[in-house]
Amino acid sequence: MTIDNDGFAYAGTMDGVARSTNSTVIPVELVSFSATLLDINVKLDWSTATETNNSGFEILRSNKKDEWNTIGFVPGNGTTIET
Repeated sequence: MTIDNDGFAYAGTMDGVARSTNSTVIPVELVSFSATLLDINVKLDWSTATETNNSGFEILRSNKKDEWNTIGFVPGNGTTIET
């Protein structure tokens, strides 16, 4: 996972596959993250160790640098210490 100068956190490879909200505190402790190419689709898998006030994960896609489009949303677990 990488955090850029604007406070965005990226997980994955290349230019990033997932991005968190712009914040100095990331409310999720990420245990694993993977992206698998399936024909022309990408399957994202991740697990968290903890979540704090997490409403969910917005899935973004970029074909060009700095141009992101929302393509999905996965609900979070609020606040939990369960994997």
